[in-house]
Amino acid sequence: MKELTEQEVLFKLAAYCSRGERCLFDLHKKMDQWEFPQAKRKEVIDRLIKEHFVDEERYCHAFVRDKTLYSKWGIVKITNALRMKQISPELIRQIIHEQKENGSVEEQLLPLLQAKNKSVKAENDYERRNKLIRFALGRGFVYEDILKCLKKLSLPTDEE
Repeated sequence: MKELTEQEVLFKLAAYCSRGERCLFDLHKKMDQWEFPQAKRKEVIDRLIKEHFVDEERYCHAFVRDKTLYSKWGIVKITNALRMKQISPELIRQIIHEQKENGSVEEQLLPLLQAKNKSVKAENDYERRNKLIRFALGRGFVYEDILKCLKKLSLPTDEE
């Protein structure tokens, strides 16, 4: 593969960032694919940040919004995905705190559980409840929130 110049990498990354929100981890992965030298990366990244092509906080807000609205993910799964993208723990905490203040988890989880409840095949309520819990945990919701929603669905919980 032809070695790219610093200017070419800058233009390619700017175009990449223009198509959607990206984080620094995504940019480093692209530069790894192009085998761009580590020594020159900082200047390219600094320029992209200065020109507002990449912003970690903006990326986190978009990521959390998209995953809650479209993928129906819970806080746990979102947090783990952001950690895998090497977002700073402070920023993750801030974004998750804002998300908790903005929306009710029950508003998001209850319709999911109601839809899943219709398609679950179980021999008894205990088995149905466990399948719904596993489903919701897999989506990244917190156990306590799952139990609250199961009560609203009139399914037995551990407390009964």
